[in-house]
Amino acid sequence: MGGRVLDCTRIDDVELVNGDISISDVRGDVDASSVNGTVEGERLGGDVALSAVNGTVSLQATSDVKSIRLNSVNGGVVLVLPKKFDASIQAGTVHGSIRAVKGLDVDATTFSG
Repeated sequence: MGGRVLDCTRIDDVELVNGDISISDVRGDVDASSVNGTVEGERLGGDVALSAVNGTVSLQATSDVKSIRLNSVNGGVVLVLPKKFDASIQAGTVHGSIRAVKGLDVDATTFSG
């Protein structure tokens, strides 16, 4: 079981126990988490918080992003940033890796910047 949310201005709290979450085209704040599943965000702006216990967390941010918090306990973290952005970033994983595509060079299990 999974969920997909499209074309909103804000998503306060999406929580799923077993399943994947995919959120796209949200210009406002997003807070989403899954216990057993991946959490994906595409073209998100505002304050973004995505987390998973057992799964990968990935984000494709827009230049409207204000802050980013990405966390996974057992899984990787992938971050794709636009060429121009001005945001605080926190990313962490216990058993996995952090990969930033286009914009940041990250080689650690925690990152803050």
